[in-house]
Amino acid sequence: MDIEIFSTLPLGTNCFLCTHDKKAVLIDAGFGIAELIKPSLEAFECTLEAVLLTHSHWDHIAGLKEIQSLYSVKTYCHPYDAPNVSSPGVDGVPTMMDTAPAQVDAPLAEGDLLKIGGMSFRVLHTPGHSPGSVVFLSEESNTLFSGDTLFEGTCGNVSFPSSSPEDMAHSLARLSKLKKNFTVYPGHGRTTTLDAEAWIEGAASLI
Repeated sequence: MDIEIFSTLPLGTNCFLCTHDKKAVLIDAGFGIAELIKPSLEAFECTLEAVLLTHSHWDHIAGLKEIQSLYSVKTYCHPYDAPNVSSPGVDGVPTMMDTAPAQVDAPLAEGDLLKIGGMSFRVLHTPGHSPGSVVFLSEESNTLFSGDTLFEGTCGNVSFPSSSPEDMAHSLARLSKLKKNFTVYPGHGRTTTLDAEAWIEGAASLI
């Protein structure tokens, strides 16, 4: 699996284009992502198969409607966050732009194994930043797409109306118990590794 990182405005939201054997999966859909990924899809003659949402805050879904209008994709989101995709803003999170309503085609649940275009993604439900936050594990490529659950040296904001510091601490503690030293691709900032984020084992005392 090849991974291309796109940082989208206005908050530097990371979106990831995962490709394998002329198939592609997009993880999160920030503002303007359709224009950003188009050259890669065309250059490698890839078909976009699906959009996987780590959560539904506006900066991770602002480009989703445009993607859905251009490509025949299936969009996956946890049910706890899905209402904010169809009605952006119902989560009470302050926004910096209008976000068009989009559709969720399939729910995500703890332990799901998504097999799309020759790629496999294990779903872990990691609430805290939002009720329906998830991370995606690709064990074949030793990667973890952490959304806004885990960043380099810190975690996602837990002061929003639907956030929970207690849930976040529990979610981070779960990630600390993963057996592999996954490369972590976060929703904002630089790539890191689980070994480098050893602090998450004691997250309950830090959040």
